[in-house]
Amino acid sequence: MGDNVGNDIAPARRLGCRTMLIDVYGLAKRGDADLIVASTSACVPVLRRLL
Repeated sequence: MGDNVGNDIAPARRLGCRTMLIDVYGLAKRGDADLIVASTSACVPVLRRLL
């Protein structure tokens, strides 16, 4: 989980991790991460479904 594709998401993906991008500015493109959410509070229900 992170807010920067280059620093947070890309390295995790290279390691085989599923990724969640927090995109508060709405700049993400489809495929930038496995999951894209608009805020940290939006992460909670997503993480609950994954557990």
